[in-house]
Amino acid sequence: METRRLTLIINPKSGTLSKKGLDRWLPLHLGRLGYEVDVVYTTGPGDATRISREAAAAGAYGVLACGGDGTVNEVTAGLIHTPQPWGILPAGSANGLARHIGIPVDVERSLDVIAENHIVNCDYGTVNGQPFFCTFGMGFDA
Repeated sequence: METRRLTLIINPKSGTLSKKGLDRWLPLHLGRLGYEVDVVYTTGPGDATRISREAAAAGAYGVLACGGDGTVNEVTAGLIHTPQPWGILPAGSANGLARHIGIPVDVERSLDVIAENHIVNCDYGTVNGQPFFCTFGMGFDA
């Protein structure tokens, strides 16, 4: 089996569950599936976009977002017009996009989706030059 390198971006602030230990547990589990994993934690807004962009430029096979919809939006924004696929390990409060596209909201079960390596195209919208993949709010909602 060919080994593929993934970048796992973990947002430690998303959701209500602790992300403690994920940086060790997820790479071990993904390693059994044939992936080598580079783990990077975000420290503030914009980090996930920068990290995913750097991963794509370095030739990573794909990028995984471990966090909520905000983390997913940032990760995917960095991968626009690149060949790298992205995946979601839901660890946010609502996990709206993951729920909508049928990804189990349990992180361990979501790995089954990653293991299938079933890649599909995803549309996105832009407002004032900012891409969004999950939700978009304006006015009172914003």
